[in-house]
Amino acid sequence: MDYADSFHSGNALAYELRKSLQNYRGAIASLNDDTHGTGAVVMASVTAAFTFRNRDFRDIQVHKYGGSSASLGTVDQIVNHMCSHGSTVGDACSNLVQPAKHKVVPQQKLQDGDIIPA
Repeated sequence: MDYADSFHSGNALAYELRKSLQNYRGAIASLNDDTHGTGAVVMASVTAAFTFRNRDFRDIQVHKYGGSSASLGTVDQIVNHMCSHGSTVGDACSNLVQPAKHKVVPQQKLQDGDIIPA
C-alpha cells in the first residue's frame, strides 16, 4: 500500500497526484488522505443530509472551489455516488460548477474527462 500524505504545492500538483494514483491503481493499493479521506467524509455528510430531507441525491448541485486534492476527491466521490444511483457521468458533471477564481458567480462546468471513476 502506498500512502500519500499532503504534498507541498511546489513538489506536486493535485492533478498530478490524482493522475499518479489512477495510473498505479491496479498495481499498488494506495490512499491519499486528502483525496480519499476528505471525499469520503463529505460524501457521508451529504448522503446523511439528503436522506434526512428525503431528497433525491441526483438533484444535488455542487459549487467546487479550488483544485486541491481534497476538492477533486470530493467531486469524484459525488459523481461516483450519483452514477451508482442512475445518473450518467455527463448528467452528474452537469450538476458540478467550478466558479471562476475570486468570483462568486459560477462560470465553468466540469466535463466528463475531469472525473476519475471509482
